Amino acid sequence: MRLFLAHIDDLDTAFDPSIHCDVANDEFRLQMTETEGQIVTLSIERRQSGLSLSGLGSASPRCVLISESPTGDALDAVLIARGRIVGLPDDLLSPTQTIEVECAPADIDDLLLEWCKDNLADGPETDFLFSDADPESVETYLLGRSGTLRVDPATHEISYVDDLVGETIHDLAGVLLVDGDAWSMPPGMYDPPSKEYRAEITCDWTQEASGKTDIGAWIGSISSMDPSFGGRIEQALSVSGAEGWSSAGVEAVQRRTTGMSVGGTYAVYSTTLKPLVAWETGPFAEYVQFRGERADGVLENTTLRGTYAVFTTTVKRWNVQYSYSQARQERVFASLEVPVWDTVFVREKDPEVLRLSLGDIFVSDKIHAWLEDTDYVAGDRVEHDGRYYEAVADHRSSEYFDERNPAGETRRSTYESAIVRSYESTWTYWIRVYPDDIPSRAATYKWFDTPRGQRCIEHALCRLRKTGRRNLRARHIVGNFLWEDVRDVSVADSISVVVPWDGGTTGRRITAKVVTIEREWDGDRAVARIEAGISLGTGETSESPLGDVYADDWSDPDYAGAPGLAIREIEYVTDADPASRPIRAERLRYGSYAVESVDVGNGANAQWSIMSGLKDPAQAPVLKPTYLDIRLKSLATSDVLTREIDIAARLNESPMGIAQ
Repeated sequence: MRLFLAHIDDLDTAFDPSIHCDVANDEFRLQMTETEGQIVTLSIERRQSGLSLSGLGSASPRCVLISESPTGDALDAVLIARGRIVGLPDDLLSPTQTIEVECAPADIDDLLLEWCKDNLADGPETDFLFSDADPESVETYLLGRSGTLRVDPATHEISYVDDLVGETIHDLAGVLLVDGDAWSMPPGMYDPPSKEYRAEITCDWTQEASGKTDIGAWIGSISSMDPSFGGRIEQALSVSGAEGWSSAGVEAVQRRTTGMSVGGTYAVYSTTLKPLVAWETGPFAEYVQFRGERADGVLENTTLRGTYAVFTTTVKRWNVQYSYSQARQERVFASLEVPVWDTVFVREKDPEVLRLSLGDIFVSDKIHAWLEDTDYVAGDRVEHDGRYYEAVADHRSSEYFDERNPAGETRRSTYESAIVRSYESTWTYWIRVYPDDIPSRAATYKWFDTPRGQRCIEHALCRLRKTGRRNLRARHIVGNFLWEDVRDVSVADSISVVVPWDGGTTGRRITAKVVTIEREWDGDRAVARIEAGISLGTGETSESPLGDVYADDWSDPDYAGAPGLAIREIEYVTDADPASRPIRAERLRYGSYAVESVDVGNGANAQWSIMSGLKDPAQAPVLKPTYLDIRLKSLATSDVLTREIDIAARLNESPMGIAQ
């Protein structure tokens, strides 16, 4: 075999053996290192004469091509690497100089990130809701994946490579090691494997709801003989359970009716009675006058009868503002069993706990709160009282955001569309929308058993799977080969070899994933050192032993996490505490939910009942003033409401690298 070196100006230059395989440029030494998850690097040493080495000046070529010819003929050469010269050569006056080369474009970091966004953004392995996730970091897309990225040294194509199983298994059992070298089995680069891995996920949020609701319809009409009641209705109001509530204005209509006939027996002086019209509770009062006296001047009983006005106050609209805020926390304790070959390499101590936390589960940089007196255009999305809406027409918002159907009639059963009064037109419609991955602040009283929260659990299990599979490579196998015997092997592959076992009396087949390849060429001889990780998995896909250890008692009937749920070779079951829900905050907008009771005290009937016993019947509304007692649902909050969820999981597949 033979290697060729060519200096080029442009990294994208097409390889042409007739141009880039000059035999005058084949006198050099090359070390080519490929390690999983890293860019392939070249170290090139060649003779020089003074400053003749290409690549020194700013106008000189800054890129190289390395090609290999199995036959030694230049026309048979195949490109194996292209890269950029990085840094400056060492001593310019020495007989030889060494240049370092990276086999990737200068903007490889941006290209890797773009590739991840296009290919690795979906699935439970990638979740941007976790506090340590950065959408602009390549590492984020690999947190839940048991693998690394590879940049091909010749084409610069990007691919994903599994940690334990290569794309191709190269059988090297019949390939001799260089100079009779023996295999070595050093420890792996990660912790020894464990049979169990644990994670704790914490989610903190505040359930919030604020807005206005009209409770007028639940108050109705109030009758009183007090003509001033309609004007002082707010002062006559007594509110129970009012924490979190405040009045935002009453609109009431008062009408007058001739109502109650009042009669009774009175002690009357001999003088003319005061006309009832002077006692009136309203202009409709009538009176009938009787006079009676005894010769001894003793008062005598006289029956009087009159009709008194009754005033009916109807509450058309009574807006009350509400504000509810309840701190919540959910904690998931997950355990993942990994099938591990029972060897001395297995760690028996208690596993470390992977502690994870979620960021703001309501975060959105595209949806903002609805505002009054604001211009909106069709397609704008807003959040209002914990729900999300999209404008279907241009308009300027006004004071109220009322939920009604397109015909303008309030629907109290289902609210799938909403309308807001506009300055430009009678009604402008907002349509209820359900953005992906953005829950309602008002309605979210539990998280991890929602579809979005379930994906968070699956992501955490994927992270445990990554750690568990990676740690299965507790032992590496290292061997030196002739370059030409392993020219097709890369870190994307696995190798299969037979190594001495039981003191060399027997041989055992080992399949291992390539971790590093170091190739060297000195002009005469080419060798390659391969290091590969051996998986200590059992190689079995057995039925899960979880059984009925945990009972699935998620309160959400739509939760998909039934016993035996499987995701990415992981089977898991759940056991969750019930979620506390003292307030259905998303329903506070409805008076039917907000108002628990309405009590009218000392109305017209109560006032009428005492008139007949009064010297001055007009004093009845004074002695028994009408009042209104409304009991609203208390919005008192408590300390953080905490909920715990247990997850028992098993990894059903773990490749076996050592034949049993």
